[in-house]
Amino acid sequence: MIREIISTIKQTTSQKINEQVNRFTAASTIEELLEQIDFASEEVPIHNAQELQKLFQTLKGEALNSSEIAIIHEITEKANGST
Repeated sequence: MIREIISTIKQTTSQKINEQVNRFTAASTIEELLEQIDFASEEVPIHNAQELQKLFQTLKGEALNSSEIAIIHEITEKANGST
């Protein structure tokens, strides 16, 4: 029984670590894509998740993954005053 509990704890912890690594990687990718934006000449649609997603997808040159999309939604929610 103790081994099963330990195994479950390890599995759950490993899953959480993987999720956080994916989130960190997505945030880093979005941050890198931000470097490509000329904020002086472009209006960034920070309050519109779909438009922001389109912008980042264009900058990336390929479809965004689910973690990147989640980061974009988090950005727009915080920009719109939601938590």
